[in-house]
Amino acid sequence: MKQNIAILAVIAIMFIPLLIFLSGCTQPTDEPTDSVTIGDFEPSEVSDNLQKTTQNLQKFDSKEDLSVFLQRAQSMSYGGGNDFRMMGGMAETAVGAPMMDVVMGAPTSGTSQAKSSTDFSQTNVQVEGVDEADFIKNDGEFIYMIADNKLLIVKAFPGEEAEIVSETLIDGQARNLFLNGDRVAVFATKNVEETYFRENDFVPYPRYVQKTMIYVYDVSNKEKTELKNTFSVSGSYYQSRMVGSQIYLVSQEGAYYQNPMPVPMVRTETMIIEPDIFYFDNPEQNYQYNTIASFDIFEDTITAKAFLMGYANTLMVSENNIYIAYQKQRYWNYYGFDEDAEQKFKTITLPLLPEPYKARIEGILSEEETYSLKWAKVTPILEEMWDNAETDSAFRTELDSTAKQINDKLQEFEIKKQMEFDKTVIQKFSINEGEINFVGKGEVSGTLLNQFSMDEFENNLRVATTTNIWAGDRIQYNNVFTLDGQMNKLGELTGIAKDEQIFSARFLGTKLYLVTFEQVDPLFVIDLSDARNPKILGELKITGFSSYLHPYDETHIIGVGKEADEKTGRALGLKIALFDVSDVSNPKLVDKYEIGGQGSDSEVLNDHKAFLFDKKTGLLVIPVYEREDFETFDFAPRGENKTWRGVYVFNVSDKGFELKGKIQHSNSYEDYWNWSSSTSVLRSLYMDDYLYTVSKKFIKVNNLNSLDLVGEVKLPYSEDVYYGYYEDDFRVMSDAVGGMVKGAVGAVIEPVVDIIDTVLE
Repeated sequence: MKQNIAILAVIAIMFIPLLIFLSGCTQPTDEPTDSVTIGDFEPSEVSDNLQKTTQNLQKFDSKEDLSVFLQRAQSMSYGGGNDFRMMGGMAETAVGAPMMDVVMGAPTSGTSQAKSSTDFSQTNVQVEGVDEADFIKNDGEFIYMIADNKLLIVKAFPGEEAEIVSETLIDGQARNLFLNGDRVAVFATKNVEETYFRENDFVPYPRYVQKTMIYVYDVSNKEKTELKNTFSVSGSYYQSRMVGSQIYLVSQEGAYYQNPMPVPMVRTETMIIEPDIFYFDNPEQNYQYNTIASFDIFEDTITAKAFLMGYANTLMVSENNIYIAYQKQRYWNYYGFDEDAEQKFKTITLPLLPEPYKARIEGILSEEETYSLKWAKVTPILEEMWDNAETDSAFRTELDSTAKQINDKLQEFEIKKQMEFDKTVIQKFSINEGEINFVGKGEVSGTLLNQFSMDEFENNLRVATTTNIWAGDRIQYNNVFTLDGQMNKLGELTGIAKDEQIFSARFLGTKLYLVTFEQVDPLFVIDLSDARNPKILGELKITGFSSYLHPYDETHIIGVGKEADEKTGRALGLKIALFDVSDVSNPKLVDKYEIGGQGSDSEVLNDHKAFLFDKKTGLLVIPVYEREDFETFDFAPRGENKTWRGVYVFNVSDKGFELKGKIQHSNSYEDYWNWSSSTSVLRSLYMDDYLYTVSKKFIKVNNLNSLDLVGEVKLPYSEDVYYGYYEDDFRVMSDAVGGMVKGAVGAVIEPVVDIIDTVLE
């Protein structure tokens, strides 16, 4: 224990300057270079060494072809180089190739079910008609949820009788579920040990892989679930969507060369399926299998295709299409060799050098010798040039001016090159009753924030991105792009909110509502009615920012985020805002409601599914972690943070917010570093006049009108291994060093805490 305390004390002391450094990184003050015009960079102006590939979708004909591809990719990733063309005859073009046949059938009679409540809430989703998997669903009478790695069915209506009626243990790490009639599909990630044999070896070897497990249950008998189907898909569970009764799942796993070669697999209880594997012939720094599987929740068949891409991190699904996005990557040489050095010297540096040095060097470079030998002859000429500048002040002034010109040109070159690779790749796949076909690939400058950065409207894709690059100076701004049904670019609007980044985006019809932030929060209203000509209609600047935007009606938007200090940009307490956008050229803040001090938070800021809103009744429920303003830092066994966890319940109209009341899940003093809790509210839902608020430990049931508690369900809960792991050691450490720290750095510690808070926000 004493050894642990010493280690933790050292870590604590080392951690403070690290956080101070990071705080400088999160609030950079460098201004973008004035020599570069944002948005002027064309790929054709960039290095000739950039990869030129067809970008066509192709299919591997065999495992051998895949093995050769990955072996070569792996060797090039570590050895550098740029020529990544596929060998002739390796693969066939397969744009729009059909999937394997799938037996389709009509849903069973379980799709219809009587409900005791007449009105109940559903998961808050991005696209109407496209359900998103979550850890909790309800049918107006029962709640189906994952808790403690179990599928729980809770008799929820009426609220006074709420109780758990069944628990089903899930094999693997349960993640999310779908509910459709009397069927529940549960997704879990499972670590599996497999054995394999190396080529020409008879000894079995173990290896560990991740699989996505899909368990489909019949829940018509709530007290005893019946497992109907079990599917497994290679890789870890990423995301899924459900359209009608058809579920589309994406799993991910790294792709690398190994003997024997592991490839994506799909298994049912009776068969093994090896999906076709497709790839694009553009190079990636690393490769990942994105396996898209589809199955009908009422059927016992599953099918899949695997796509070799970069590391995908954003998924958006409409009723007809899946969009998978990832950051474009280039091949870097790990040995520090600048592949463009020769080109930059010849095309940028040499033309600006003074005579006669320029002519002499040009003569040497025109000789028929290796470049290394030619450079050996160039070096004495450059030394002579700088030696002469030491004795000739006028020439030194000229040479210094030339050096500045060269550096400016080199920086511009680097900016252009970085912008070519600061792009997001978006792959589009059509979906129709389980069939998945590749449609096309698009590229846009910048990076996406989340799934709400993409939206489909009238078969066009609209995208909002942030460009953020460093090339001596920081260049940051935001963009909006429109792409047609084949992923060809239609229009663009770049250079929005210089030096800021996107904090939230919401596409609604022909409008985009975009929030950017640095120190104040501009809300932009952008017109997309002409897909070829996006334009800003108006903007509103207020303090703070919104991390999530939700439509109230056609002329009002609700934002949930943080208040911020106008001068420093430092995030403060939680803020809910209502914007009037009826006059698109002059959006207005109608009302705002602030909660708690610095560090207060809400699950809504991390997950839109935690947002509960009902327009017809004006109900708005926000999960809240409320923390009082942090004024002192005391190394006491228990910190000085008074926290409250629960939900705020509002009546909202087009006039603003009216606090109806609060429902508490916990109220206590907590350690400064204890940001997570099993009593944090993660979801809320309603059934008629009952409001259900859900944390890891229990479900509270309150009357929706009076907010009086009418019932409570204790959930099975096991403390996470990482949660509070060092709590006892920290307490002992705080007792041991508290007095020393107070006496030595009492005057310094408070601003350090402010910096820590800023970084964490």
